[in-house]
Amino acid sequence: EAGFQFKNGAYFTWGDRETQFDFRDKLGDGWGTTYQVQRGQFDLVLAKAAARQGADVRFRHEVQTVDVSGKPNLTVKNLDSGEVFRVETNLILDASGFARLLPRLLNLEQPSTFPVRQAIFTQVVDHLGPHTPGFDRQKIRIVVHPKHIDVWYWLIPFSDGRCSLGVVAEAKFLDQFPGDEAAKLKALIAQDPGLQRLLANAEWDTPFRTLRGYSSNVKQLCGPGYALLGNAGEFLDPVFSSGVTIAMTSAHLATKCALKQLDEMVEADAQRDGQADRAPERIAAADPVPKSEHVCRVDAELPHCLLIGRKRDEMFRYRLLILRRGQEPVARRMGIGQRFLRGEGLRRDDEQR
Repeated sequence: EAGFQFKNGAYFTWGDRETQFDFRDKLGDGWGTTYQVQRGQFDLVLAKAAARQGADVRFRHEVQTVDVSGKPNLTVKNLDSGEVFRVETNLILDASGFARLLPRLLNLEQPSTFPVRQAIFTQVVDHLGPHTPGFDRQKIRIVVHPKHIDVWYWLIPFSDGRCSLGVVAEAKFLDQFPGDEAAKLKALIAQDPGLQRLLANAEWDTPFRTLRGYSSNVKQLCGPGYALLGNAGEFLDPVFSSGVTIAMTSAHLATKCALKQLDEMVEADAQRDGQADRAPERIAAADPVPKSEHVCRVDAELPHCLLIGRKRDEMFRYRLLILRRGQEPVARRMGIGQRFLRGEGLRRDDEQR
């Protein structure tokens, strides 16, 4: 419906060696296919889906400060009007991805133990047809440098005749190449005969970008009143595009813990007020100070949450979601910390282990 590129597998090449994997060739149940998506358009599809399910979606809002010393609260700025307001909540979940909002604002970052690696990337009009030898638009292409096995490239075809193209290497290796990012990437592509052949007629019409030292680590994944999800916690080379899987699974685990904690808080409130049937209050989309009961930062993959992000097809800079009751996303359990594995709630007075 959104027109994304169908994806059924991956090519891996190294020099003249080549192999491919078909995701449909598997032993277990479940999906054997997926999609290759333009990130900005994909984020907008998710935001609209969240809005259709009742979420209050706000664009062009930026989280400026976070305080978890008492009742968790956030200072938020409307980037269009300049208005600044405060949001109080019971729990904050950070799924801001590479923006790493809570690690930066709460001083949770610590140096990664991995070597400093750098990515240089862009998009091109590829002019590759369905009968181009050695090319399948339905498969991502991962290329290992012919001489330097710790250097790898990606070529991700999209449905509109374009490809995402990039290279990953240690920063000191890329520093050997003269010129700007465009010169470095083109020089490295020229060193792989397969990529050079496929991109011989490509149109380089998109600015080149770079990320340096993107592998990250944090002191802790959760604490009183907050938890980190997906790449907001830790980030590695995404060879198999695992970011969405990690984000979905960590959000699934955190949602279960959040609902358990919120149920206990509601029950305690009801007992104090003598209202055993009291239910959580819904969020009112009011400015300047929303009277929020359960506010959290969760990624757009949770369709029952409120997002605050950037405008339209830009990659979301910050996302703020309001968690309400609803069907939980289905995902396999993956460990993001012993507390989540034990299924415990995130209590404010818990000691971080």
